[in-house]
Amino acid sequence: MGCQSSQEFHSSIEHQQTLLSAFPFQSYIHQTEHRALTLEQLAQIVRFASGQCSKWHDRAPARLSNTSGQRLALEILNLYHVSDWMIRPATRQMNCSFVELLAATEQVPNWYISHWWGNLFCDLTKCLSKHAAVRLLPVEASYWICAFALRQHCLDLDFNVDLMQTSFCKAIALSAGIVLVLDSQSQAFTKVWCAFELSLLDKDESKLLDVAAVHHNEAMILADGVAEYDKLAQDTPGEKSHSNNFGQPLPAWMVSFAAPFNKTQREKTFPLQILESGLRLRLECGHASVEADRRRILNHLSKRNSQALPLAMHENYDAINQSLRAMFAAAIWQNGDTCLAKDKGAAEVLVAGTRRNVLVLDFSDERRNPGHQEIAYLSSALCPNLQVLDLAFAQNHEKFSNCQALDDACIQCLSRAIPPTITKLRLDFARCRLLTDAAVHAIAACLPATMQDLWLSFYACEKVTDGGLTALSHLPKISKFFLCLDGCSVTDGGVTTLMRNLPKVESLHLGLACSCITDVSVKAISDYLPEVSYLYLGFGAETQSALLTDEGLAYLSTGLSENLKNFNLFVSGCSQLSDPGFVKLAATLPRSINELLLVRDWPPARDTNFNSVQEFKCWASRVGQGDLSSSLKQTQLTLLGRESCRCSVATGAGSDGKEYHGKPMEKASSITDRSSYWMPIQNMCSSCCSQHADEASSPRPIRESSDLCL
Repeated sequence: MGCQSSQEFHSSIEHQQTLLSAFPFQSYIHQTEHRALTLEQLAQIVRFASGQCSKWHDRAPARLSNTSGQRLALEILNLYHVSDWMIRPATRQMNCSFVELLAATEQVPNWYISHWWGNLFCDLTKCLSKHAAVRLLPVEASYWICAFALRQHCLDLDFNVDLMQTSFCKAIALSAGIVLVLDSQSQAFTKVWCAFELSLLDKDESKLLDVAAVHHNEAMILADGVAEYDKLAQDTPGEKSHSNNFGQPLPAWMVSFAAPFNKTQREKTFPLQILESGLRLRLECGHASVEADRRRILNHLSKRNSQALPLAMHENYDAINQSLRAMFAAAIWQNGDTCLAKDKGAAEVLVAGTRRNVLVLDFSDERRNPGHQEIAYLSSALCPNLQVLDLAFAQNHEKFSNCQALDDACIQCLSRAIPPTITKLRLDFARCRLLTDAAVHAIAACLPATMQDLWLSFYACEKVTDGGLTALSHLPKISKFFLCLDGCSVTDGGVTTLMRNLPKVESLHLGLACSCITDVSVKAISDYLPEVSYLYLGFGAETQSALLTDEGLAYLSTGLSENLKNFNLFVSGCSQLSDPGFVKLAATLPRSINELLLVRDWPPARDTNFNSVQEFKCWASRVGQGDLSSSLKQTQLTLLGRESCRCSVATGAGSDGKEYHGKPMEKASSITDRSSYWMPIQNMCSSCCSQHADEASSPRPIRESSDLCL
C-alpha cells in the first residue's frame, strides 16, 4: 500500500466503520479530569492497533517524524500515530474524547501521566502495566492521559482558561501523583508542558513522582519512596526461590528492614543515562507544539501577563529546575556510586534544591564500600532544611563484606552534618563491624529537638556496648523509636539505663538478641515501659539468644500498656522458656490488643510442645464468645504477616521438608535476611481454621497486565 492509498484508506468508510464498531460511543463525561483510562481499556486500544496498524502509514512530514511515509507496525507506533489513525477519526462524529468511547461513567484518575507523544506506544503501555504492579493498584485503577481524555476536535475549551483551571491541573490534583514516562533520549525533559506538570508537584508535597522507562525491552519504575510492592516478601538474590513466601505482605515490624532493601534491588538497574538527563533540565528551554502554550506556561511561572514575551531567565525557573534536578541527583547517587555522583555534581545539586526535604540513599549492596571521602561528600549533600534522612549502609547477607571502611570517624563526620530541621532519621549500620560506642555517642549528641521518629540498627556491631546505650538515654522527645542491638555486646545494665530514661514514645521496637540479656532486662522493660500502642520485643535469633526464663515472661505480663494495640514478641532460641510461661502471658494480655505476633522458634523446631498454644486457643475462644470483652473479637494472631486462625498462636514449623498447606517450608539463610521469613501455620483449630488453609497457602497475586504488550 503506497502513501496515496494510505491517505485514501485513512478517510475510507471501511476504516471509519472498523473504528466505530470496535469503539462505539458510551456516554459524555462532562468533566475532562474525570476521563482517565483503566489498564484494561488501554489494552483494548493496543489490541486494536496491533491488528490494524499494518494498514497504516506515518502521514507526518519528514521534518516532524523520522518514520515519515513508512508503513506502521506496533514496534514503531507512537501516540502521534494513534491520534492520527484512531483518536481523531473515532471521535469526530460525536465530538467526544476517546475515553467516552470506552467508559459509560466517570473515571477519576489514580495517577497522571506526563510523557512525550513521540515515545513508543508499546513502551508507554509496558511502563503503566509495570507501574500498576509496583504500586499494587487495583484492577479498576486508572491513568489520566491527555490524548485520550481531551476532546481533540474542540481543544479551545480546555486551553482558553486560566492555566491552573485547565483539566491538566485538575487531573493532577485528583491523582496520587505523576508517572513521568521517559524514552531513551529523555525527550520529555525538552517539553515545556512536561516541565510545567512536574513543577506542580513543588506546590504539593503530598504528590508523588514516579519515573518509568523501558530498558532492554523491560519496563522499570523508579518509585517516589518505598512502593507497595517493596513491602512484599521477595526472594533472596542468588538463593533458591521461596515459592510459598514470594508476594506475601511483610509484617509491620519487618517492613522497615526489608522494604528499603527491596526497593534498592528493584531499582538498581534503572538506566543511569536517563537519570543524567534530569540534571540538565531547564524548563525555560522547553518546546511546545503551539508557541502560545510555551508563552503562557513561562509567564505563569514567572508571574507575568500571559500575553507578554516570556523572560529568558527568572528566579522561579531556577527554583523549579533545582528542585527537579535534586530528585534525579538523588536517584543517580542511589543507583550509581559515589564516584559517579561526584562526577555529576550530585551533592551540589541536592543542596541547591533547597525545597527538597527528603533524602533516601541505600548503600547496602556489594558495589558499595563507603569510606571517609565518600561520607564527607555525602555530608556535604545534606541541605539545611532536610526533614527526612534515610541512610542504609547495611548488608542483607553475611557473605557481603562491605562497610569495612565505615568507622567511628565517618559517623562523627556524618552526624555533625545532620540539619537541625530533621524530624525523621533512619540509619542502618547492620554488620558495620568497626563501629563502637563512639559512633552511637556521635549520633545521640547531634539529634535535634525536632526529632519525632528515630530508627537505628546496629545489628552485629559487636563493639557497641552498654556505653552506647548510655548515650541513647538522653534522647529528645520522640514519638517512635526503633533500636536493633541484635548481636551487640550489651547487658542488662545498659538496657536498664536505656529504659529508665526512655521518652514517652508511642511506638517502640527493641531488638535485644544478645547473649548477655536476661530476665533483668525484661523486668526493666516492664517497669519503665511507656504507654505505647505498638511494641516489638526481640530476644532471640538463629545465632544469638537472650537468657530468658518464664520469670521474664511473668514480668512482661504485668508491664504491658492497656493502650497496646499491636504486640510482637520474638523469642526464638530462648530455650529456657516453657509452655506455662506462655500460658500466663496469654491470660494477662491487655484487652486493647488487636494484632499479635508471637514467634517461639526460628528456625523452627521439629518437636515443639504446643500445650501453651492450646491454652491460647482457649483464651481466644473465650474472647470470641464475649467472656472477656467484645472488643477483643477482632484480635488477630498473625504468623509473620499472614492472617492465621484467631484462636491459635504462631509457633515453630519445620525446616525438615514437611509439607504445610501443600508446600515445603525452606529455611531462610539468616534471621536478618531481608527476603522472606514466613512461618507456616500449624496446629490449626479444626473448628474455625480449616477454611483458611487454601487462602493461607496461596500467595497474594501481583497484577501486571500482559495484554498490554502484544
